[in-house]
Amino acid sequence: MGNHVLNFALVVEIVIACLLCYVPIFEKTLRMYSVKFLWWIYGVPFGLLIFCFDEVRRFLIRRNPGGWVEQETYY
Repeated sequence: MGNHVLNFALVVEIVIACLLCYVPIFEKTLRMYSVKFLWWIYGVPFGLLIFCFDEVRRFLIRRNPGGWVEQETYY
């Protein structure tokens, strides 16, 4: 995680999303309501799936450099 600009951008994006979801002035102005904790849980399996897929992809690329997986998934 050496890309400090990307790390900063991810943190800012999460902060803005949380502000829009939970600050009362935005709720009233934008006619939104707070996101329940249970609704946040639905995204966790998808995040884990994406993380595991990427780690397996990286493992296969390192195991077989220049192979099919690298040609199809690495840009």
